[in-house]
Parts: sequence; structure tokens; C-alpha cells
Amino acid sequence: MASWDELRNYIESNYAVVADQLDMLGLDFGLDNGRTQKVLIRRTPLDGAEWVQILTPVCEEGDIEPREALVLSGKMIVGGLVLLDGTIYFRHSLPLKDLDTDEFDVPLHLAVGFGDRLEQEIVGVDRY
Repeated sequence: MASWDELRNYIESNYAVVADQLDMLGLDFGLDNGRTQKVLIRRTPLDGAEWVQILTPVCEEGDIEPREALVLSGKMIVGGLVLLDGTIYFRHSLPLKDLDTDEFDVPLHLAVGFGDRLEQEIVGVDRY
């Protein structure tokens, strides 16, 4: 996939889109354990190139100490924790140029599972 429009078309053909904005799509995943996990797919320009971010909410800012968030983020092989509007998200970013479906699908599903595990560990309930 070389563009945001191609990725959007792929996502809309293969996943249930629950929110659709110009530069962002929202997805909801039902997990085998009965839990759910929300995901945002967001187009982000960087130095003239298009990137896509996969974001999944983990907890509210007050649910975790800053040091604990940094320690958790430092253990991650790819991606990391970010704070946006009072919510802690797991975020992974990918360049759109030459992105193939496996390079999108694998990190997407890893983010869903990882975000849900962190949410369960930190807050103990299924908020997202």
C-alpha cells in the first residue's frame, strides 16, 4: 500500500469500522476472553512522507504512575506508551510507503492484544 486511501480501502474491506474521519479510522475488536479493545488508525505526515499510527487505549493518566509507564514502555520491542488528552495509549507507527498487508495486520493484532493485557493489568476492568 502506498497511500492512506489504499490502506483505508483495505481496512474498510477487512475490518468493522466504527468511526470514520478524514485522517482516522476507529475499530472495535471482540476478544476471545469476552473483552473488547478499541483501536484508532491515524494517518500522520512526517518529513514529507505518510505514516500510519496504530493506537489503542490502555488507561487514564491517573491510573498509572509516570515512572511505571516509562518502565513498561522501555520493555516494549516496538511501539510505546503515549499520553493523549488524559488517556495512555499503546502506539506503534509504520511508514505507508511499500507497506504490505502483513506489515499492517501483524502489528495491528499485536497492539490489540497488548493493549488489552496492559489495560487488564493496570486497571483490572474492560474500559476500552
